[in-house]
Amino acid sequence: MSIRELRQIMDSTGDAAVAVDSDGLILAVNSGATELLGVNARDLAGRPCSEIFGGTNECGVVCEPNCCVLRAVRERRPLRNFDVQINVAAGRRWCNVTVLQGGAPGALWAIHILRAVDLRKRLEMVVHEFVATATGLDGDGAARVLAASRPALQVDLTRQEVRVLRHVGRGLSTEDVASELGISKVTVANHVQRAMGKLGARSRLDAVRRAQHGGLL
Repeated sequence: MSIRELRQIMDSTGDAAVAVDSDGLILAVNSGATELLGVNARDLAGRPCSEIFGGTNECGVVCEPNCCVLRAVRERRPLRNFDVQINVAAGRRWCNVTVLQGGAPGALWAIHILRAVDLRKRLEMVVHEFVATATGLDGDGAARVLAASRPALQVDLTRQEVRVLRHVGRGLSTEDVASELGISKVTVANHVQRAMGKLGARSRLDAVRRAQHGGLL
């Protein structure tokens, strides 16, 4: 896929999006990313994403030259969305990250879709601390209690809609998804449109992000 095509994919979401290659070097960014990061697109191209993001979470450093995202890209293994605190124009900010992958051997890529979640994260950390103090559990135990108490996203996707969204999340085109699943391009498009409607999504990427965030993929 060309840089131009990657930019077209990233421009289909209103969230910040950054595309990197399998070595973690930035290939392209959308306008949402330059606004969030406070860095000109030309100054980002070719730089290591770990250097730009400087990502950390409650357990320590997340963004590094051989991070879990890059390993997953090389192994063609899907990733669930995750929270990370990164460098932005205003200092440091918590973002939820969805990773879309694609490409061919020797030209693999991953798109990081970043959505600011500062308030939610601060509330989560306050509740986490309260649960740990009130129950006497350690940090991992408190995290498990909170995870079990979160309701699943109340969206009824069909098995085929889930399969189609998983392939879309890999960066496949409508034609490629149709070929993978042995169905027509029209059927693929219909599944995507129905899934978007159920999820209240504005784009294909938004549908993938919402489904992943709700634990449906």
